[in-house]
Amino acid sequence: MRYTDDAALVHAAQATPAAFGALYERYHPMIFRYALRCTHDRMQAEDIAAETFLRAMRALGRYEERGMPFSAWLFRIATNQLIQQSRRGRGITFQPLDIGQAGEGSYALAADQQEHPLDPQFHGWGRTGTDFRTGVWSFETVKPGAVTGRHGRSMAPHVNLWLASRGMNIGLSTRMYFPDEAEANAGDPVLALAGPLRHTLVARHETRDGLPTYVFDIHLQGLQETVFLDI
Repeated sequence: MRYTDDAALVHAAQATPAAFGALYERYHPMIFRYALRCTHDRMQAEDIAAETFLRAMRALGRYEERGMPFSAWLFRIATNQLIQQSRRGRGITFQPLDIGQAGEGSYALAADQQEHPLDPQFHGWGRTGTDFRTGVWSFETVKPGAVTGRHGRSMAPHVNLWLASRGMNIGLSTRMYFPDEAEANAGDPVLALAGPLRHTLVARHETRDGLPTYVFDIHLQGLQETVFLDI
């Protein structure tokens, strides 16, 4: 999804409310699919999508671009609607997950000056959420490459995850590493700090429907509690 012309569409809608229709047409399918994936109910998903765009239209005058695509703002509104719905007793508590990752070796951020080519359509950020009934979550992406971290140390390919839920005072940050990157994992500084709990940061590899799939279970407490990062 391109967002190079989002600013022009947003400015037009801020000046003329009727122009909001262009943003609606561009992003409604994405928001609806997100809501449907989380609720498994078309009527609920339609309600959530409709409420998302109604709230977005009302708040558009206060919207400011801060280096993220317009869709990120819409996803945040939709996530708030999903959380409110779960609080009304419809299924288990919904947990949104923000996903951030590098591409072939660099992040899609101006601050990242590593010389690796980036697909102009790859933004390195996404959002998903747990299923209302099962707690299962999923997303599709490209596999990231290794990146250079602080002090020039190489970090193994990984996906950054941030999650929040009702009852949490702060969000939790963690990482998912890949089991088929043993050599890179061996030299990763974060995995080294995790010590005997490093296995909680490494996904399992499976093949589903002929596609490579990585399974990563997040445990909030207990003996297998996932390592969370203080950042």
